[in-house]
Amino acid sequence: MTKAAPTGAVTQLPPSPPPRLGPPAEALTTRSRTLLDNLETLIVTEGFAAFTLADLARRLRCSLRAFYTIAPTRHDLLLVVVDRRMRRLGRRVREELAEHEDPLVRLHLVLTLEATALQATSAQFRHDARALPEMIELILAHRHYGASMIHQILVEGMCQGRFRQVDPGAVVEFIDAAVSRLEQPRFADGADHRWSEYVEELSRFVEAGVLAG
Repeated sequence: MTKAAPTGAVTQLPPSPPPRLGPPAEALTTRSRTLLDNLETLIVTEGFAAFTLADLARRLRCSLRAFYTIAPTRHDLLLVVVDRRMRRLGRRVREELAEHEDPLVRLHLVLTLEATALQATSAQFRHDARALPEMIELILAHRHYGASMIHQILVEGMCQGRFRQVDPGAVVEFIDAAVSRLEQPRFADGADHRWSEYVEELSRFVEAGVLAG
Protein backbone atom coordinates (compact mmCIF):
# COMPACT_ATOMS: atom_id res chain seq x y z
CA MET A 1 0.00 0.00 0.00
CA THR A 2 1.31 3.47 -0.86
CA LYS A 3 2.36 5.54 2.16
CA ALA A 4 1.32 9.13 2.68
CA ALA A 5 3.67 11.62 1.07
CA PRO A 6 5.58 13.86 3.50
CA THR A 7 4.98 17.58 3.32
CA GLY A 8 7.23 19.09 0.67
CA ALA A 9 7.61 15.86 -1.28
CA VAL A 10 8.16 16.20 -5.01
CA THR A 11 5.06 15.11 -6.91
CA GLN A 12 5.28 12.95 -10.00
CA LEU A 13 3.34 13.20 -13.21
CA PRO A 14 0.80 10.40 -13.63
CA PRO A 15 1.68 7.63 -16.07
CA SER A 16 0.58 7.91 -19.66
CA PRO A 17 -2.77 6.45 -20.75
CA PRO A 18 -2.76 2.86 -22.05
CA PRO A 19 -1.40 2.39 -25.60
CA ARG A 20 -3.87 3.51 -28.24
CA LEU A 21 -5.88 0.83 -30.04
CA GLY A 22 -6.68 1.13 -33.73
CA PRO A 23 -5.49 3.75 -36.19
CA PRO A 24 -4.23 7.10 -34.87
CA ALA A 25 -6.76 9.92 -34.96
CA GLU A 26 -4.98 11.71 -37.81
CA ALA A 27 -5.22 8.57 -39.97
CA LEU A 28 -9.03 8.41 -39.70
CA THR A 29 -11.16 9.89 -42.44
CA THR A 30 -14.13 12.07 -41.60
CA ARG A 31 -16.38 9.16 -42.54
CA SER A 32 -14.51 6.77 -40.24
CA ARG A 33 -14.73 9.20 -37.32
CA THR A 34 -18.46 9.61 -37.87
CA LEU A 35 -18.87 5.84 -38.06
CA LEU A 36 -16.97 5.37 -34.80
CA ASP A 37 -19.07 8.06 -33.12
CA ASN A 38 -22.31 6.38 -34.22
CA LEU A 39 -21.05 2.94 -33.27
CA GLU A 40 -20.10 4.20 -29.82
CA THR A 41 -23.55 5.67 -29.27
CA LEU A 42 -25.15 2.40 -30.30
CA ILE A 43 -23.11 0.04 -28.12
CA VAL A 44 -23.05 2.16 -24.96
CA THR A 45 -26.84 2.47 -25.22
CA GLU A 46 -27.79 -1.07 -26.25
CA GLY A 47 -24.71 -3.17 -25.46
CA PHE A 48 -22.86 -5.24 -28.01
CA ALA A 49 -23.02 -8.96 -27.21
CA ALA A 50 -26.11 -9.55 -29.36
CA PHE A 51 -24.77 -7.75 -32.43
CA THR A 52 -22.83 -9.35 -35.27
CA LEU A 53 -20.81 -7.17 -37.63
CA ALA A 54 -23.60 -7.56 -40.17
CA ASP A 55 -26.13 -6.34 -37.58
CA LEU A 56 -23.97 -3.33 -36.80
CA ALA A 57 -23.50 -2.52 -40.48
CA ARG A 58 -27.26 -2.71 -41.04
CA ARG A 59 -28.03 -0.49 -38.06
CA LEU A 60 -25.44 2.09 -39.09
CA ARG A 61 -26.19 1.79 -42.82
CA CYS A 62 -22.61 1.14 -43.82
CA SER A 63 -20.66 -1.66 -45.49
CA LEU A 64 -18.67 -4.31 -43.68
CA ARG A 65 -15.63 -2.99 -45.50
CA ALA A 66 -16.01 0.31 -43.65
CA PHE A 67 -15.44 -1.56 -40.39
CA TYR A 68 -12.43 -3.45 -41.75
CA THR A 69 -10.65 -0.17 -42.52
CA ILE A 70 -10.68 0.47 -38.76
CA ALA A 71 -10.09 -2.98 -37.24
CA PRO A 72 -9.63 -6.53 -38.57
CA THR A 73 -12.35 -8.21 -36.47
CA ARG A 74 -15.57 -7.41 -34.62
CA HIS A 75 -13.76 -8.04 -31.35
CA ASP A 76 -11.00 -5.56 -32.19
CA LEU A 77 -13.52 -3.02 -33.46
CA LEU A 78 -15.37 -3.01 -30.14
CA LEU A 79 -12.13 -2.50 -28.23
CA VAL A 80 -11.15 0.39 -30.50
CA VAL A 81 -14.51 2.08 -29.90
CA VAL A 82 -14.30 1.79 -26.11
CA ASP A 83 -10.63 2.80 -26.04
CA ARG A 84 -11.45 5.89 -28.10
CA ARG A 85 -14.31 6.80 -25.75
CA MET A 86 -12.19 6.48 -22.64
CA ARG A 87 -9.34 8.45 -24.20
CA ARG A 88 -11.75 11.27 -24.92
CA LEU A 89 -12.84 11.24 -21.28
CA GLY A 90 -9.23 11.32 -20.10
CA ARG A 91 -8.49 14.25 -22.39
CA ARG A 92 -11.52 16.14 -21.08
CA VAL A 93 -10.46 15.53 -17.48
CA ARG A 94 -6.93 16.79 -18.19
CA GLU A 95 -8.28 19.91 -19.91
CA GLU A 96 -10.57 20.66 -16.97
CA LEU A 97 -7.79 20.08 -14.45
CA ALA A 98 -5.48 22.46 -16.32
CA GLU A 99 -7.90 25.31 -15.56
CA HIS A 100 -7.73 24.89 -11.77
CA GLU A 101 -4.97 24.95 -9.17
CA ASP A 102 -6.92 24.25 -5.98
CA PRO A 103 -6.46 20.51 -5.25
CA LEU A 104 -9.92 20.31 -3.69
CA VAL A 105 -11.53 21.59 -6.89
CA ARG A 106 -9.32 19.27 -8.93
CA LEU A 107 -10.31 16.27 -6.82
CA HIS A 108 -14.01 17.10 -7.20
CA LEU A 109 -13.62 17.42 -10.97
CA VAL A 110 -12.00 14.01 -11.42
CA LEU A 111 -14.53 12.26 -9.20
CA THR A 112 -17.61 13.78 -10.83
CA LEU A 113 -16.44 13.66 -14.45
CA GLU A 114 -15.42 10.00 -14.31
CA ALA A 115 -18.54 8.92 -12.44
CA THR A 116 -20.79 10.88 -14.81
CA ALA A 117 -19.14 9.20 -17.79
CA LEU A 118 -19.90 5.83 -16.23
CA GLN A 119 -23.55 6.79 -15.81
CA ALA A 120 -23.78 7.51 -19.53
CA THR A 121 -23.33 3.80 -20.29
CA SER A 122 -26.30 1.46 -20.09
CA ALA A 123 -26.63 -1.51 -17.75
CA GLN A 124 -26.59 -3.75 -20.84
CA PHE A 125 -23.27 -2.34 -21.99
CA ARG A 126 -21.73 -2.83 -18.54
CA HIS A 127 -23.08 -6.38 -18.43
CA ASP A 128 -21.63 -7.20 -21.86
CA ALA A 129 -18.30 -5.59 -20.96
CA ARG A 130 -17.96 -7.72 -17.82
CA ALA A 131 -18.32 -10.86 -19.94
CA LEU A 132 -15.38 -10.00 -22.22
CA PRO A 133 -11.95 -10.37 -20.52
CA GLU A 134 -10.15 -8.09 -22.98
CA MET A 135 -12.76 -5.39 -22.44
CA ILE A 136 -12.39 -5.69 -18.68
CA GLU A 137 -8.63 -5.36 -19.03
CA LEU A 138 -8.97 -2.29 -21.24
CA ILE A 139 -11.42 -0.53 -18.93
CA LEU A 140 -9.32 -1.31 -15.88
CA ALA A 141 -6.23 0.10 -17.60
CA HIS A 142 -8.01 3.39 -18.21
CA ARG A 143 -9.43 3.42 -14.69
CA HIS A 144 -5.92 2.88 -13.35
CA TYR A 145 -4.85 5.98 -15.26
CA GLY A 146 -7.74 7.93 -13.73
CA ALA A 147 -6.79 6.61 -10.29
CA SER A 148 -3.23 7.82 -10.83
CA MET A 149 -4.55 11.34 -11.39
CA ILE A 150 -6.50 11.18 -8.12
CA HIS A 151 -3.37 9.87 -6.36
CA GLN A 152 -1.35 12.80 -7.72
CA ILE A 153 -3.96 15.34 -6.65
CA LEU A 154 -3.99 13.91 -3.13
CA VAL A 155 -0.21 14.14 -2.88
CA GLU A 156 -0.26 17.71 -4.22
CA GLY A 157 -2.92 18.67 -1.70
CA MET A 158 -0.88 17.24 1.18
CA CYS A 159 2.27 19.01 0.01
CA GLN A 160 0.36 22.32 -0.14
CA GLY A 161 -1.17 21.81 3.29
CA ARG A 162 -4.71 21.76 1.85
CA PHE A 163 -5.19 18.08 2.66
CA ARG A 164 -4.33 16.31 5.86
CA GLN A 165 -1.75 13.52 5.77
CA VAL A 166 -3.52 10.44 4.40
CA ASP A 167 -2.50 7.27 2.62
CA PRO A 168 -3.32 8.25 -1.00
CA GLY A 169 -3.18 4.64 -2.16
CA ALA A 170 -5.83 3.64 0.38
CA VAL A 171 -8.06 6.59 -0.54
CA VAL A 172 -7.82 5.66 -4.23
CA GLU A 173 -8.80 2.05 -3.38
CA PHE A 174 -11.83 3.25 -1.39
CA ILE A 175 -12.96 5.48 -4.25
CA ASP A 176 -12.56 2.66 -6.78
CA ALA A 177 -14.60 0.31 -4.59
CA ALA A 178 -17.36 2.91 -4.25
CA VAL A 179 -17.50 3.62 -8.00
CA SER A 180 -17.56 -0.12 -8.74
CA ARG A 181 -20.52 -0.44 -6.38
CA LEU A 182 -22.33 2.37 -8.18
CA GLU A 183 -22.04 0.40 -11.42
CA GLN A 184 -24.69 -2.01 -10.15
CA PRO A 185 -28.13 -1.66 -11.78
CA ARG A 186 -29.92 -0.92 -8.50
CA PHE A 187 -28.11 2.42 -8.30
CA ALA A 188 -29.62 3.69 -11.54
CA ASP A 189 -31.91 6.73 -11.37
CA GLY A 190 -35.09 5.90 -9.50
CA ALA A 191 -38.15 7.56 -8.02
CA ASP A 192 -36.46 8.21 -4.68
CA HIS A 193 -32.91 9.02 -5.80
CA ARG A 194 -30.72 9.99 -8.73
CA TRP A 195 -27.29 8.76 -9.76
CA SER A 196 -25.91 12.31 -9.54
CA GLU A 197 -26.91 12.45 -5.87
CA TYR A 198 -24.82 9.36 -5.12
CA VAL A 199 -21.88 10.84 -7.00
CA GLU A 200 -22.14 14.17 -5.18
CA GLU A 201 -22.38 12.37 -1.84
CA LEU A 202 -19.30 10.31 -2.65
CA SER A 203 -17.43 13.45 -3.64
CA ARG A 204 -18.43 15.26 -0.43
CA PHE A 205 -17.45 12.24 1.65
CA VAL A 206 -13.99 11.97 0.11
CA GLU A 207 -13.36 15.72 0.22
CA ALA A 208 -14.40 15.95 3.88
CA GLY A 209 -12.14 13.02 4.70
CA VAL A 210 -9.00 14.50 3.19
CA LEU A 211 -9.48 18.23 3.79
CA ALA A 212 -7.16 19.66 6.42
CA GLY A 213 -8.94 21.05 9.47
